[in-house]
Amino acid sequence: MKINIVVAAIIGLILFGLNNKFLSNTDKRENETPYYKNLSIDYIVISPGYTQKKELEALPFIKEVTPYYYTQQTFLHNGESFKIGLYIIEKDADINNTPFSQKLLIDGALPNENEIIIDQSTAQSAKASLGDNAEVFIGNVKMSMRISGVVQANKFSNESYNALIYCTEEVKKALGQFKDLSYQGAYIKASDVIQAGEYLKKSYKAKGEIGDPSWYESYAEYESKKKKIENADFSKEITDVSYLKADAVSNNAEKTDHNRKNIVYALISGLTVYFAAWLFVVITKENEYSKRINNGTKINTIIKEFVAGQFLCCAITCILTFVVLYGKFPQNVMYVIFANVLSFLIVRKITILMVNKIDIKIKSDNQKKRK
Repeated sequence: MKINIVVAAIIGLILFGLNNKFLSNTDKRENETPYYKNLSIDYIVISPGYTQKKELEALPFIKEVTPYYYTQQTFLHNGESFKIGLYIIEKDADINNTPFSQKLLIDGALPNENEIIIDQSTAQSAKASLGDNAEVFIGNVKMSMRISGVVQANKFSNESYNALIYCTEEVKKALGQFKDLSYQGAYIKASDVIQAGEYLKKSYKAKGEIGDPSWYESYAEYESKKKKIENADFSKEITDVSYLKADAVSNNAEKTDHNRKNIVYALISGLTVYFAAWLFVVITKENEYSKRINNGTKINTIIKEFVAGQFLCCAITCILTFVVLYGKFPQNVMYVIFANVLSFLIVRKITILMVNKIDIKIKSDNQKKRK
């Protein structure tokens, strides 16, 4: 029994190394394809101006345009503050045409007035839960907001933490202190992705939001901003989300194929090592088993010894693989468990057949001796 345990432990370590070799090259990062797949956005354009909303939507190949303000502000929760990228959309805008859509919602619901929806990074770092009250600074104005929902992290933002609110009267009043405030961009949903892309990349020119002259310190400053906006070329500042979706799906297919191959290699290595090692043990210990059976040891006892060693081998392999490589039970490693259990059943069956064969041989030899 002790020998079986030692052998099982050695085999377990060998299997651990083989499984690690293949699975360490398996991509364990969060799959990004669902994020792009669940976005209704096809393009993001920079500085289109709210006045261009109707102009763009009038085009037959563009279905919806959602302009947004973007400003870096402070988010306060439980006495801690975080710098966030704050997105602000008009009250009549469709939030589902943003990176804070229903399909990207992890928990909770989309916001109403005086509510805020935050991304997962913000929720985790701020230890914020649904229904909590939080405070958001817009300039020097501090506003209380109720957290309504949590969405996946915004992959289009350079900020670690992001949130979205509606442009209520209170928000507009706070935004009024920004004399140079303008719409940062717009999310576009196309009815014809190809035509929309061709137009945006070749013919589109963002007009930007210049605002009212009263916003500026002087008329000269207003004229300077106007000239800058009118002469600006934003054609290169277009994010082709439809391309990112296709690219993410393609990359994920390649990654899945690569992962599948590594899992298959891990399965094959497990089966091969189990089969070869235990077959070797059974053959080399055939005389010992013959003597034990001849001395009255039951076949089931020998089989149980193999079963105990096999379970130990399987346990060592799986536990080490989980703890060292993953630290949890990811789906990929479940295939390795399946390999080990399958190997166990196969080798157990081989063991029973071989022990029965030995038993038959012994009985046959005994009958010959009696004659």
